[in-house]
Amino acid sequence: MLMMYLALIDDPIQRGKFETLYYAYRKQMFYTANEILEDYGLAEDAVQEAFIGIARNIAAIDDTVPGMVKAYVLTAARNAARNIWNREHKAEILTLDVEQLPDTQGDEPLGLRAAVDALPLLYREVLMLRYVQGLSYEEVAALLHRPEGTVRQQVARGKKRLEQLLGEEGTFHGE
Repeated sequence: MLMMYLALIDDPIQRGKFETLYYAYRKQMFYTANEILEDYGLAEDAVQEAFIGIARNIAAIDDTVPGMVKAYVLTAARNAARNIWNREHKAEILTLDVEQLPDTQGDEPLGLRAAVDALPLLYREVLMLRYVQGLSYEEVAALLHRPEGTVRQQVARGKKRLEQLLGEEGTFHGE
């Protein structure tokens, strides 16, 4: 496998640097990725993705600062593992259906489900992830590849829009 990574690097000095880095950190990178993914095969995939990225950017890695290389490679492994986790779980999370929401009580004509259905996808998506799935703002942001502040704002706007749609009595006032 090392040979594949080395083929991505032209400079012999950078190849030596990469080889040293590879042997020094591959086990720690696997451990870091496996902590996130909890799957041996996916953790290996994450480490491979991380090493490909490292090989492509080996010249930018400053190995003169103590601890910097270790921080860089473990961060690369962690990010690759999170990307794989997001790819594996995004499909199942985003297929949430409004059917999971409870029906409203009483003689309300359409209720909560219809109001959520009437929201723009942008707001419906973040509200479902946040409140139906129970994800934190940070987890929603990571899953959707958006800044956390953006997710917080979208949740707030979605809630406000939902309140407008439901009106003061809690009934749906569709457009």
